[in-house]
Amino acid sequence: MPSEFAANTVAVSPQRALKAVVKLTQRRQKPPISVDDFLATLQDKYGMHEAVELIEDAR
Repeated sequence: MPSEFAANTVAVSPQRALKAVVKLTQRRQKPPISVDDFLATLQDKYGMHEAVELIEDAR
């Protein structure tokens, strides 16, 4: 399941995952997206609740 894979990957290094999310959102210009909105999309649209929780805990 993709959400489980994402959670396992983030669990290895939540700080690194957060840095990646920040970098992704900084690069996206059309339309721009905030880190919070990006994480909400991962959670709401893709069901990546555990991965998002780990990233938010790293903030």
